[in-house]
Amino acid sequence: MKVHIAGIGGEGWSWIAKVLIEKGWDVSGCDISENNRILDLKKLGFKDFKLGNSPSHIKKDLDAFLYTSAIKYNVENKKELDKALEVGVKSYERNEFLPILLNDRDIIAISGTHGKTTTTSMVAYLIDALGDKCGFGIGGTSLNLKTNGRNGESKNFVIEADEFADAFLGLNPKLAVITSLEMDHHDYFPDFDLYVNSFCKFVSNVKPDGTVLMWGDETPVEKFKSISTGNFMTYGESKSNDIVISEIEINGFETSWNFEIGKNIYNAKVLFPGKQYAFDATAALVVCMIMGFDINDAISKLNLFKGTGRRFQSSVKNGITVVNDYGHHPTEIKVTVNAAKSTGKHVIVIYEPHQYKRCAELLNEFGGVFSGIDLIQCPIYASRENPPYPITNEDFFNVTKSGTVSSILCSSLDEAISKTLEKSKKNDLILVLAVGHGDFIVHSLLERI
Repeated sequence: MKVHIAGIGGEGWSWIAKVLIEKGWDVSGCDISENNRILDLKKLGFKDFKLGNSPSHIKKDLDAFLYTSAIKYNVENKKELDKALEVGVKSYERNEFLPILLNDRDIIAISGTHGKTTTTSMVAYLIDALGDKCGFGIGGTSLNLKTNGRNGESKNFVIEADEFADAFLGLNPKLAVITSLEMDHHDYFPDFDLYVNSFCKFVSNVKPDGTVLMWGDETPVEKFKSISTGNFMTYGESKSNDIVISEIEINGFETSWNFEIGKNIYNAKVLFPGKQYAFDATAALVVCMIMGFDINDAISKLNLFKGTGRRFQSSVKNGITVVNDYGHHPTEIKVTVNAAKSTGKHVIVIYEPHQYKRCAELLNEFGGVFSGIDLIQCPIYASRENPPYPITNEDFFNVTKSGTVSSILCSSLDEAISKTLEKSKKNDLILVLAVGHGDFIVHSLLERI
């Protein structure tokens, strides 16, 4: 089979490309830049990479054209899709292609507004460590497995189920996890009801004999339970849940906690700070139990979990800790900032806001999320958005600086990096919160510290 992928350097399509290459497909692809994910693909034998989008990339001998939904937002980039339709090449977005790719697999799908990348990475690592060489696709690189995806050797396939553009609705999971529910992706979902309804459709696609594991605190559990046709379980801190999490303790970069299933109480530990890691790890451990693995064996393997690329990924140079994190929703940011503060270090945050529409729609929720730290804010990263924008950098900064120890609004990434270096000293923790240029910022900081 011969396919061309537009947006092959993105987290979603790059792992799919790896799976296709391992399956022996002839893969070509294009993107706006040659990033690390493209370089990883080349290590697998990928050769046919083209810079930028062009209708000339579409040949009549293609069996399929696969494209990121982002190209529909740009007239120039959309010309590839138009050409594919013109010459009769079958074209698929992710939600349309995933059923073709995974039609013979037992799918373990991890969804939710927050925590799904880390939870997916944990599940893939634990299942692998417990002896099942599963396939997986993650929206970030597993630092244990050293990749964001593979075809694997077993029937099981662990996937990060992304709700944007309803991408996860192409899945029919055997086991589905919902880690949280909070309004996001305002450029696709008009309101929270439609956002929740998309997750309801996702749950309705779970196989009749399958299982749904859902975060049970402050979520519409009964609505989802009524839709589920198989086993339905909840986890959280409330005692009304099937799995109850308690006694969370954070000591530096280590988090320990208890969780109770029926009459059994288990203690677990992960080498990352913050309550969210306890929540995500509990879900991952319960998934292993549902799949038939010994939960105590899974708990012992959890101690060796190294994390996921750009999810509180830390490096230390000259006594300064630099943490790279993908957080962009105000709830995620608050949790991550609190995790950084819980280490006891002086925290400086260099923050690149993601998407003007998200910043405008959630404006009030950003107030106070950076409380108690030094904030250095970069210009908003527009991503797939086009002007006119609904908010200015200055108006957004007037909200985000609330409660900070100090705050600076910078006009460029270079200025933000320089200001951060001026403020930092030995034993500080620099937390980089950025979707668009996180790797560049971290690399620049580590070069100059």
